[in-house]
Amino acid sequence: MITTLIEREAEPILISDLTWREFKAVEQLIERPGLRLSFLDGVLEIRKMPGKKHETIKERIGA
Repeated sequence: MITTLIEREAEPILISDLTWREFKAVEQLIERPGLRLSFLDGVLEIRKMPGKKHETIKERIGA
């Protein structure tokens, strides 16, 4: 029997009522691979992107 663990996608962090200037300041502070920042209508979304393990499995399944 094979057991497969599937990593649950992390919920994004949402911060509202930011200005563009505040977003740019946060963007400079959070320069890390694996994080994606999105900004729309004063709302900042911080999302953790899939890691290397996920990408490796995805490539093997798609091959």
